[in-house]
Order: sequence, then C-alpha cells, then structure tokens
Amino acid sequence: YESTYPEIKHKIVVQSYFVPTLKPPAKRSTEGRLSVLVAGNLSFHKGGDDIVSVIGGTEPDDVAFHVCGQAILPYDEQLKALAANRGGITLHGSYMPGEVPVAFFQCDVALFLSLWPETYLIALDEAMSAGCVPIVTNVGAPADRVIPGANGFKVDVGNVDHVVEILGELSKNRECLNRLRDACMAVAPPSENEVASRVHGMTDWTSPPRSVSDQSPTRHLSSGDLGVGPKIAWISGVSSVAESHPSALV
Repeated sequence: YESTYPEIKHKIVVQSYFVPTLKPPAKRSTEGRLSVLVAGNLSFHKGGDDIVSVIGGTEPDDVAFHVCGQAILPYDEQLKALAANRGGITLHGSYMPGEVPVAFFQCDVALFLSLWPETYLIALDEAMSAGCVPIVTNVGAPADRVIPGANGFKVDVGNVDHVVEILGELSKNRECLNRLRDACMAVAPPSENEVASRVHGMTDWTSPPRSVSDQSPTRHLSSGDLGVGPKIAWISGVSSVAESHPSALV
C-alpha cells in the first residue's frame, strides 16, 4: 500500500487485536455455582433473545452469569429485571479492547450465541485463553475453532434448550469441565505478528497490480491456512471428537 499511496504512510496506526492475557489460575474452585460469561456487546444479532432465555431457563442456585459488555435496549432492561428477580447476574458494563475483565478469569463457561456468521471474534480467543469453555452457535468463524466435546460445544442457532442442558450437565460434572478447560488453555491464540507473517508469506508483494480480467481465481483462505484454526488433536487425552452432547464426555 505504501508504494501505491505513499501519502498515507504516516497516517496509519496499527491497532493490535491479538492481545496477551493474564495467566488464569491453574484450577478454579469446584464448589458453588457454575459461572457463565457473556462477553461483548449484546444485541439481537448477537443472540440477545436467546441469552436472556438461557438465563431464565437455568436455576439461580446452580448457575450464575457475568455480562461483560454493553447490552443495548431492550436487553439492558431485561437483564436488570432478571438480576433483581432471579439473582445471580452481575452486569460489569463495557470494557476497552485489550483490557480483559477479571470476570473472564473467574468464569467456567462462555456463551457466544450469535444468530449470524461472525468473523474471527477476538473475544472467543480471550475467553478460551482465560479458561472459559465456549458454547458457540454452529455458524461463522467461531465454530471453526471449537471442537465439540474436546474444547467446547456447538449448538444450532436458537436451540436454547440445548444450551441450558449443557450448562446443567457441566454444573454437575466438574471433572468434565476441568478437562475441557485444560484443552482450551493448552493452545495459546496466535500473536498479531504470527498471523501477519503467515498472511505475508501467502502474498506476492512484488508482483505489479493486474486488472481484474487477468487475475487468477480467488483463493479462499481458511482459518487453518492462517494458523488460527483448531489445534487440539495433539493434546494428551484428546484423541477423537466426541458428540456435542455433554453426556458423551462422562
């Protein structure tokens, strides 16, 4: 870009999206309620209705929720009402990129229930690195990084009952929860420089620009090409992919 637009060379500031996180505790307490993280802004397309339904479908004595991020209307009001009536809900508010809230390191599970295909979703890396077992909808890039039964769970969009069932099973089976958590933390997310070097290695920066008609067919890069796909197969004790039903992990 510098050779094509030299005037913008000094007007670009690179923002790091791959932020290092603090080291999570080796073992969380197996006592008390299961703690569930809801990370990022909460809106309709992010699965706001389903998350509210999941909260309402769990028992406050068994599952507690921590919401880190901005909840837009009507979810802000709905969550406040649930917090007052149900209990077991902590609203932490917004946080700045790179400033991973302490709640990430205190929760056991993280929900990412988007209705639409997300792109990379940095919050998923942050949550997994912090030791949260992810439950993601089976659409978009986040689903590429979750292997059901090995390092998290996938659910169909809108399947609230399945999410509630998984949370109920994990609240009872802490041995399974710890095994999944270890798998999440065993593989650190790639650094910004690592991803940049892989992208640079796939691109011929010396070739002159070509017209669209002369270009070869588009190459679609997968998350594996970029080195950010699942890397769980080598983890000790994980030799196959279990079904997404938590009972398969007992």
